[in-house]
Amino acid sequence: MVETRVNMPLSDVTVIDFGQIFQGPYATLLMAKAGAFVIKIEPPRGEPGRRRADPGKSATLPFAMLNQNKHAVTLNLKEPRGRELLFHMVERADVLLENFSPGTMDGLGVGWSRLREINPRLIYASGTGFGLSGPDRDNLAMDMVYPTLASSFEYYHRTGKIPPRPGNRQSGLNSAPYNVFPTNDGYVAIHIVTEAHFQNLLKAMGREDLADDPRFATNAGRVAHMDETDALVAEWTKTLGKMEVFARTKEYRIPCAPVRNVPEVMNDPHMHQRGMLERITHPELGDIVVPTTPLRLHGTDKVESGPSPTIGQHNSEIYGAWLGLPAAEIAELKKCGII
Repeated sequence: MVETRVNMPLSDVTVIDFGQIFQGPYATLLMAKAGAFVIKIEPPRGEPGRRRADPGKSATLPFAMLNQNKHAVTLNLKEPRGRELLFHMVERADVLLENFSPGTMDGLGVGWSRLREINPRLIYASGTGFGLSGPDRDNLAMDMVYPTLASSFEYYHRTGKIPPRPGNRQSGLNSAPYNVFPTNDGYVAIHIVTEAHFQNLLKAMGREDLADDPRFATNAGRVAHMDETDALVAEWTKTLGKMEVFARTKEYRIPCAPVRNVPEVMNDPHMHQRGMLERITHPELGDIVVPTTPLRLHGTDKVESGPSPTIGQHNSEIYGAWLGLPAAEIAELKKCGII
């Protein structure tokens, strides 16, 4: 049943995937793209990542992007028979991944302490927003409720003050120029790291006359005069298009990038040539652009991108051909709401 794959680092690895939303599915996407046989397990109604789909469809674009190349089955772990089926699958698996709230799998009787008895060599991977211990372990973790702010920590440590809202500036407010600047057709992001970068920026702007100006001659001076520094750069950038600014800064070796819109990103020639993005046809969503994997494993074969599966698409294949259940039993499991 499993497709024979050669020269792929995870081609002999079977993954039981309870990933949901973004974090878990992305981890198992990377495994699938490295050749692993990934079995995505969902409750009969599907995982929460599907539930924003349009009526009559079972996938959103984010779901399709993160669940390529996986085999999807449904399974009700709240039923004893459902847990028995999972135990049989774990016997044959190498990895199980979940990103439920801490304690969810244990509460269902299928946590690590139980599964290790069934398969001692199983790698059990658990992803949470706040960890498995500590006073915040049970906090819900979705997207922006836990951004990482290392530069803000540095600002507080350095000044003893709560960091202000810096907008697009560096959150520690100790580097300038570091901002998003207007152009005549959009924006560019410029981040000056070294004094050589700033001297090159002055050359690119045709403002070498300011090289010895105490407001701009050092990073400390530019930070102390941040508004003036940003105004100086913006005065130049807004006279040009964003790709013109990008070309000029590239010529002078200045860290810069155009701020692109969604179509520009999705159709970026570099990303497609590098294989970071790929165009596929999805049975529900039509022609879409999906990510592949940022991991480049030289000398290995490529896993071709395949569309995300529908809910329970591979029930017969996994429970039948892989686990060996007869068709009549699979039909009964569906009738009883186990799968």
